[in-house]
Amino acid sequence: MSLENLVKLYHDHDVLVYPSYGEGFGFIPFQALATGMPVICTDGWAHYDDYLGPLKLKSDLVDSPWPVHEGKVFEPEYQHLLELMRDVSINYNAYAGYYFAQSTKLHEEYNWDRLTNKAFEHIFKKFS
Repeated sequence: MSLENLVKLYHDHDVLVYPSYGEGFGFIPFQALATGMPVICTDGWAHYDDYLGPLKLKSDLVDSPWPVHEGKVFEPEYQHLLELMRDVSINYNAYAGYYFAQSTKLHEEYNWDRLTNKAFEHIFKKFS
């Protein structure tokens, strides 16, 4: 999918609902947050959970219910999911403003040039 179509996909919708049991990084909610979209998302696995704000979905760390996925997962609390969905539908404009303001901060922190330089800084120092 082209970047233009991806951004259009996010802009064509109001809220992302992402009650995932676990992710490596979670690009889908990350990208939605970057557009300023309100995101209801399980926060336990998200490295960017500071940006999930008031729509962080409560979850419990539990043993995986799937035999092919051993270990722990974050089980989303279903009742809390319903409450957040109801709340964002009633108070959409407030959430839209909050998450749009958050998107600027997210872009500053997750600037790929800055992150790459930070990740390789020790190597540059070693060979400089």
